[in-house]
Amino acid sequence: MTISKWIDQINWGTENRTVIAYHGTNVTRAHKILNEGKFWQSKKEWDWIGNGIYFWEYAPHRAWEWSRKKFPSDPAVLSVNVALGNCLDLTDTRFTSLLQLAYYDLKANEPNLPRNVAKNRALDCKVLNYVVEELRIQGVIVDTVRAPFIEGKPIYKGASFYNQSHIQLCVRNDAMIHMSTVIFSNGH
Repeated sequence: MTISKWIDQINWGTENRTVIAYHGTNVTRAHKILNEGKFWQSKKEWDWIGNGIYFWEYAPHRAWEWSRKKFPSDPAVLSVNVALGNCLDLTDTRFTSLLQLAYYDLKANEPNLPRNVAKNRALDCKVLNYVVEELRIQGVIVDTVRAPFIEGKPIYKGASFYNQSHIQLCVRNDAMIHMSTVIFSNGH
């Protein structure tokens, strides 16, 4: 199956769904985001689920943990509502099959693909961005990408549950973000 044939068969089904999401940052950036009403997209080649603005879905404490580690002197977390719109939802197998198609398409045309190494997920980023671009060429704009992220350590011996696992949300269309508020900061 090709990506264009896949597109013909898909019903996005998330156009009216909204989630609460949390963005870890520092206090200075949080105030700038609130004052300017704008987030900045990350476009690093190792961003796991492609270019966009990253959030923890329904996981304020995970966002706070990350923010405290990244910005120990002035962590902050913003809470937003995100309308998923056209969401490439990798918790749904109809979308994971698209990534598989894209990977094999890329591999056939580009034999030296990057590799995922530890937290550098350059291969996943390349495949995700490729899918989004191919969909755009076919007339489908991807507003958001969401995926389960297994992270941390098992919560007990033999567990399949990990202490930092969450749903990662990447917003590619910032018009989908509504109502930013600071929910955590170190006294700011």
